[in-house]
Amino acid sequence: MSWAKIDDRANEHRKQLAAGPEACWFWVCGLMYANRQKARDGFIPDGALRLLYPTRQPRRLAEKLVSVGLWERVECTS
Repeated sequence: MSWAKIDDRANEHRKQLAAGPEACWFWVCGLMYANRQKARDGFIPDGALRLLYPTRQPRRLAEKLVSVGLWERVECTS
């Protein structure tokens, strides 16, 4: 079993507050997903967004995380 570490004051950070509760849970689910991957590079492909958390608009939550600076959008080179 693997573990994902989260600062116990993360919920007080300005970026988390700006993202809102649903996007923050999506962020946590993204950490868990990324930690389970062999590469452990933090990359989450667009196709995996629906696997993170059962929401109708995973792309909207991902965009919110990008807009507050918790995630970065990158172009896949492979």
